[in-house]
Amino acid sequence: SSKCPRCRLKHVTLRGRLFKYQDCKLEAHRDGVGAVNIGLAQGAAFPGEVINGAVACPLEVS
Repeated sequence: SSKCPRCRLKHVTLRGRLFKYQDCKLEAHRDGVGAVNIGLAQGAAFPGEVINGAVACPLEVS
């Protein structure tokens, strides 16, 4: 997702799994951003700050 859940604009820089929104300075995991944007599209109300900390790093499997 490239739309910021906080400011709703699409000015984004992608760095691996991290999105950085240039206008409002939100930095968040891209999967979390996508999940929040799906919720917002369905009428849910989420503050943009809920994204960080909501997505765990995958465990390394050998």
